[in-house]
Amino acid sequence: MLLLVARMRQEAEVELARFKQAKELELLEARRALLNAAKAEQTKEETLGKSRVDQELELELAKAEVNADSKVKAKARELESYRMARTMELLAGPGGDKYLEFERAKALGGVKQSWVVPTNSTMKLPVSSE
Repeated sequence: MLLLVARMRQEAEVELARFKQAKELELLEARRALLNAAKAEQTKEETLGKSRVDQELELELAKAEVNADSKVKAKARELESYRMARTMELLAGPGGDKYLEFERAKALGGVKQSWVVPTNSTMKLPVSSE
């Protein structure tokens, strides 16, 4: 009978050890799941943080581009205004009229000329007799 009680006690201890191991395994699995969820959340927050920083940088870059474009356009207008004023000064001086006439002639040089020939017209060509 002592053998039976010892065996039952040993089986109970083994069963208790198995139960403790199973519970410890469940706790470890739950802890791993929580850690994975926390890591996923942290990664998500880091990604969102990077996205926010990227968006802010893109916004600043867009503002800088708009500012640079407006400055370039203002300088271009200023330069064009200066060029026009300088041209007007030169045209008001001696030879300005001749230069304007030259530019008009040059502009007309690009126009194609069309010849209209009536259908009943004839033309005599000089023929040399040798």
